[in-house]
Amino acid sequence: MEKYSDYLISKGNRVDVEISNSPMVVLKAEDFRDILSKSWDMSQKGISKFDGINELIRIVENRVV
Repeated sequence: MEKYSDYLISKGNRVDVEISNSPMVVLKAEDFRDILSKSWDMSQKGISKFDGINELIRIVENRVV
C-alpha cells in the first residue's frame, strides 16, 4: 500500500514514476466496465477459469488504448 500511495502522490505532483515488474494496461472506463461484466457472466455460466482468463485477456488486448 505504501508503494501505491507513493505512486499516487508522485503522479499528483506530476513526477514520472516507473513501476517495475507490474504491467500497466490503459482502458477506457466503459471498456473496463464491460470486461468486468463479462467476467461476472463467465463465472455465473461456469466457464473454466483458464478459458475465461484467456478470453478476457484477448478482449483486453483488443481494447487497449
